[in-house]
Formats: sequence, C-alpha cells, structure tokens
Amino acid sequence: MAASIPVARAGTTRPSATTTPEVQVRAKKDRAHSTYYWMVWPAVIAFAAFHTVPVITGIFYSFTNYPGYGEWNFVGLSNYLNLFKDDRILAAYGFSFLFAIVATILTNVISLAIALGLHAKIKARNFWRGVYFVPYVLSEVIAGVGSRGSCGGTSIRTLPGRRLPCGRAWAPRSSSRPSRMPATIA
Repeated sequence: MAASIPVARAGTTRPSATTTPEVQVRAKKDRAHSTYYWMVWPAVIAFAAFHTVPVITGIFYSFTNYPGYGEWNFVGLSNYLNLFKDDRILAAYGFSFLFAIVATILTNVISLAIALGLHAKIKARNFWRGVYFVPYVLSEVIAGVGSRGSCGGTSIRTLPGRRLPCGRAWAPRSSSRPSRMPATIA
C-alpha cells in the first residue's frame, strides 16, 4: 500500500515539525515616515546633551575628590560614607523628612476643611465658593478672552447668527454635505 500524505482541509492550518516560522517584516506603508524621525532626533539629542550626559558626569565625579577645578583623584565610596558621618547632613535630611510629612498632613487636613466648608449648608455658600474658585478659573477666562482676537479680531457670522472663529465653514450636524449658507464678515 502506498503511504498516505495528510492533507489539511481548507481554512485550517497545522504547524509542521519541518517548517520554520515565518519572519514577519513590516510593510513599508506600516513604517513611520522619515519626517517623524527628523522631528524626534533633535529632542533626543538635546535631552541626552543637557540631561543624561550631565547626570552621568555628576555620578562619575561623585566618586572623586574633584573640587570643580584642577586635579582630581578617584576616592571611591568615601564621599558617600562621609555624608552619613556629618551631623549637618543628617539634620538636613531629618528636617526635610519631617517637613514633608507635616506638610502632607496639614495640606490634606486644610483641603478637607475647605471642601467640607464649601459643601456645608451655610449662608452665602455660593459666594464663598466663588471666592475660592475665581483665582483658579480667572487665568482660563483671560486666555479665552485673549484668544478671541487671534484671527485678526474678526469672526464670521452666518445667517442663523452663529459666530465662528477664523472662517471655518458651519454645517448642521444632521447634514452629510457642507452648508451653502451665505456668510457675512462681522
């Protein structure tokens, strides 16, 4: 009898022990356009030049006795060991940790008190809410008013009375084609 060769049915695939997996290569259309690289590389170079290189240089010099000028010698971990022997450094670390803990607790307590006060049923509650939130909202309002004139101070007024910045065409949301309404410059 002749040996039978297994045949896969249509729509099914079975991996064979003799076949090697295919290497998937990105199609040219899936790759990033070279313009993106021309925009990213200057930022990467600037980051490396002004952040990464100074950090690595600082770490290197921390293992030396370099005073900032002249000769230097490699001293190993002695600079780090001297940090923990100095009482001034330990006092500074202690103050910093204490300040961070106290500031975090006080900030949360004060914030909770303000939130409860603004939510309570008191007289002039909306006035006090305004007093609290106006400084936060004021900068955004100023930016919005300032950007109104960013298109040369003009806006386009369409017949229904809608004002649009920079002359963008207005079309009703239900319409699939652009509106043909005449526009006048206000």
